[in-house]
Amino acid sequence: MKQEELKNQRLEQTLHKLNYQQFIENKKEDSQQNNPKIPKTFYPKRLKNGETKAELLTRSKYLLYKMPQSWNPYQAYRAELLFEQFPQLEQAYKQINIFRKWYEPNNILNETWSFLTSETALLDLLDKTENSSITEIQNFRNTVQNHEQFIVIYHLKYITNAMAESVNAKIKLATRSNKGTRDMDFFHFRLNQSRL
Repeated sequence: MKQEELKNQRLEQTLHKLNYQQFIENKKEDSQQNNPKIPKTFYPKRLKNGETKAELLTRSKYLLYKMPQSWNPYQAYRAELLFEQFPQLEQAYKQINIFRKWYEPNNILNETWSFLTSETALLDLLDKTENSSITEIQNFRNTVQNHEQFIVIYHLKYITNAMAESVNAKIKLATRSNKGTRDMDFFHFRLNQSRL
């Protein structure tokens, strides 16, 4: 979306430059003609809060990571402008928030929330996103569907693979700091000696 907006802004700037050049040529030919004056500098169209559409998209990035309850008043106003300009983005945000609510720890700590209810709720969520016209939501849905069992197991055991990921990152760091290894036995010895 941002790239499209920047492309549109560049096109508007090019058109403005051509119009300005034509205005200057007409003014040289006939100084008596009263054509409306075109400013030399191009100023892109701004929204109510003073931002261009591209700036609005850039500055709204972190606001979309939050739930609407945690927005401050200015973020809520910016979100209102954003969703007014890009209704498809609002639809995607709402669908992702449904998944976030499903994944909340409050659901897991609830006694009535069990493995089966979480699986049923996830399948309902996937059904709701099935007919979405947004490509990214379809990709998200396919990813969740492919890893459905691993995601639902989180509600059964309440654990993730974060510890394994952390150990893996430390092993990769050790490999990089050694600039590769030729003697694997010595490398494993060094890994055992270091604190992972």
